[in-house]
Amino acid sequence: MSWLYGTILLVLIGQTFGNGKPAVRVRVTQKGLDYAIDSAMKYAKTQLENYPLPDTKGKISNFAFDVNYAFSNMTVYNINITNKSLRPVPRKGLYTLLRNVDFDIKGKWKINLASWFTNSGTFSVAVQGMSVGILIHLGVNGDRLVVSDIKCASKLENIDIDLKSGQATSFLFSWIKGTMNSFVKSKIPKIACQEGKKAIKKNLNEQFAKFPVKQHLKKSVTLDYSVVKKPEYKTDAVDLFLKGEFQPSGGDRTWLHQPAGLSRDDSRDRMMYVTIMDHMINSASHAYYNQNAMRVQVAVKQMPQLFAKTRIPESYLSRINTGLGLIKQSACSTCDLHISLAAMSPPQIRTSHSGIHLTVHAMAKIYVVLPNNIKQWLDLETNVTATAIPKLNGTNLSTNITDFKINTKVLNQTVFTALSGRVAEMKRIVKEQIEKLLENGISAMEIPLPLSEKFQLVKPKISYGQGYMTLETDVLII
Repeated sequence: MSWLYGTILLVLIGQTFGNGKPAVRVRVTQKGLDYAIDSAMKYAKTQLENYPLPDTKGKISNFAFDVNYAFSNMTVYNINITNKSLRPVPRKGLYTLLRNVDFDIKGKWKINLASWFTNSGTFSVAVQGMSVGILIHLGVNGDRLVVSDIKCASKLENIDIDLKSGQATSFLFSWIKGTMNSFVKSKIPKIACQEGKKAIKKNLNEQFAKFPVKQHLKKSVTLDYSVVKKPEYKTDAVDLFLKGEFQPSGGDRTWLHQPAGLSRDDSRDRMMYVTIMDHMINSASHAYYNQNAMRVQVAVKQMPQLFAKTRIPESYLSRINTGLGLIKQSACSTCDLHISLAAMSPPQIRTSHSGIHLTVHAMAKIYVVLPNNIKQWLDLETNVTATAIPKLNGTNLSTNITDFKINTKVLNQTVFTALSGRVAEMKRIVKEQIEKLLENGISAMEIPLPLSEKFQLVKPKISYGQGYMTLETDVLII
């Protein structure tokens, strides 16, 4: 009875008592929970059709002899759920209430009166007006969510029984119907809760175990989405708190900062809100910097061809070659030319109401091999500011880099004469290459959001605040 699987899959709703502060908040509103329960009930109907119930048997000693009975081969079909709701209960968990649940049960019956009379046949029972209430308590095992306890209560109002047998008498049928009536009204609600709790716990724990709490990304970087604070259950939303931190492999350069407190947000119009603090984005900058992912070297020989020594995308090698060719022709047509760019510290990211702002302090080195094997360096200290525009690819977040402002400063003067006054042109080319490196490198980086891959985002929108950005969206489960 795994019908709540689709409901809880909305997000990782869990609790833990870790020491870290959250850098990510995921909010599921009542609108989202309403959609979830609708989707869950569609799933439930397909799973419960022809669902087998356990065989049962018993004995009644109200006569001068014992009467043994057994009901077997019971299955559920024709399920209809008229009213359903899923809502958070403050400080307790998620409560699901199903009302006016109608379904049919078919199976076989058999009775033995002492040792001298046996009768058997088939039956069908129409159950009407059943109600089920389930409260799910969630806990944590290590760094991920588990279902720790489920409470369930169920009752039904009316049943209609139809018996068939080749040896029936009106007295016997009346007695069997009475026994069946007592069985269905007392046992079926208990069976519904027992089977439901077992299936919910099994299916949800299996799904939670599949969620990649720690996601291994390119450049040996890990994104940690551990739950670090118990969820806050409000009357119309559930707020979930995740670590949201990038870490380089090895653990010796772990991001040691703590995120600022999450801002208050009373938004409820969309199904989901995902708030990401600057802490998470800056931890990505720190992790990739420490994995040497922000360094690049290129070389130009006498022939007009560019050779990439490390990590230069082929798509824009020709553009770099064209730009550097200008220097080569105007400054030294027979020179070998090398250029290297490296961030001197992790780029700093700051979010404000106007957008996401990026600051990079980099060093550009241009190494020139002049005629007669004379070697000269041109060192440029470079400061870059830019604006990052987030974009979505499914449930992955990436950025476009725009509004570059690049300031360069020459650190050594010895190469001026050799380059015949073309330092300004060198600086311009370096600016162009930094723009391309940032645009291609950062734009190619995708951040997986803490959402199920089964989600299709509907009309997503990203807004900004002081120190955070928020994705608001409706979803479809696909």
